[in-house]
Amino acid sequence: MGLSEIGNLVSLRYLHLDCLIGELPVTFQNLQNLRTLVLMGTQVVNLPKWISRLVNLRHLFSTNNVHSDEPLAIGCLRNLQTLASIVAKDGLVRQVRKLTELRCLHMAGVRKEDGEELAASIGSLRNLLYLDLVTINEDSLKLEIFPSSLEQLRIDEQLEKLPSSFISLGSLTKLWLCNTKLSEDPFMPLQALPNLAVLILWTAYTGKRLGGCRARGFPNLNSLVLYAMEGLEEWGEVEERAMPGLLFLRIRLGTKLRMLPQGFERLKGLEFSHMPMKFVERLHQDVGEDHYKVRYIPNIEFL
Repeated sequence: MGLSEIGNLVSLRYLHLDCLIGELPVTFQNLQNLRTLVLMGTQVVNLPKWISRLVNLRHLFSTNNVHSDEPLAIGCLRNLQTLASIVAKDGLVRQVRKLTELRCLHMAGVRKEDGEELAASIGSLRNLLYLDLVTINEDSLKLEIFPSSLEQLRIDEQLEKLPSSFISLGSLTKLWLCNTKLSEDPFMPLQALPNLAVLILWTAYTGKRLGGCRARGFPNLNSLVLYAMEGLEEWGEVEERAMPGLLFLRIRLGTKLRMLPQGFERLKGLEFSHMPMKFVERLHQDVGEDHYKVRYIPNIEFL
């Protein structure tokens, strides 16, 4: 069967394409019962205008950042639950607010001028569980509203500051902050999130001092990653009963961090990579003055 002949399978509900094609055959517009379209390993980057006719589509997933060379009525796909990954252009940001059934949204190419529209659209998606945003440049984006339903959030863009709405994300379990370059300490608001289990800060903060963790802060955190915090010199006190469930800590490219704070004795795994020699020497088993902070951790790696 040729690829274009798949369009004759009008009862088809699931279609997974993993082949070197550059565009979708126009016959696919006949697949009115299609629920899931997966473009894995294809060279398709341009969605055809007729995609909006697949009104029963629930999941549209591509490993490429897809867009459309002509106005795309994506808002007609009212049953869509997954939209990943699509480029923010040609009014698409505004149309997203019509997709009220969305559970998963991955949007790339977000521009600073999209900020207000994006905030309004995201704020209207009350069923959204996973959100991934990537900007097209290093302009700071101002986002204030996130749906309280979110369980996973990845932001890869420069932010002016963490939105005040973060404190309402009580269902959030996983948070990636990548290239946000925050000037304000993110630890203070984030440690109040009751269900946060995984926190990854990747070039997320430009300050010299990372705040401490108060008692009962990060109550359900089990994994913490600090990556490329190249201006970080000091980490504040980790109080007793802070991060009570933390099992794994990874610090990489903390090129100026002087020492590890006390309070991580319950860890199961600790990993350091590309750290200052003086930092490493302080934790050395035989002569390190800070070795007592990590001596009960069963797995410690220096990479």
